[in-house]
Amino acid sequence: MAPQERLDIRVNPAITADALFDFYERNNICEVEFGKEVAVRILEHPHLIVTAYDGSVLKLILESEALQ
Repeated sequence: MAPQERLDIRVNPAITADALFDFYERNNICEVEFGKEVAVRILEHPHLIVTAYDGSVLKLILESEALQ
């Protein structure tokens, strides 16, 4: 039996553009096609982000535009 991952779940963490774009690249997410500058614009707007980290590596991100 493989060891279970220990993930750190965070709500609205301080996430860097580099970490977000690296996550997009590792998971073949379509935002990569727009380039880093465009793909990370979500960080400039009000939003709710829930993340899961394995150590310092971003493993999962769920984002939603915040209600205003």
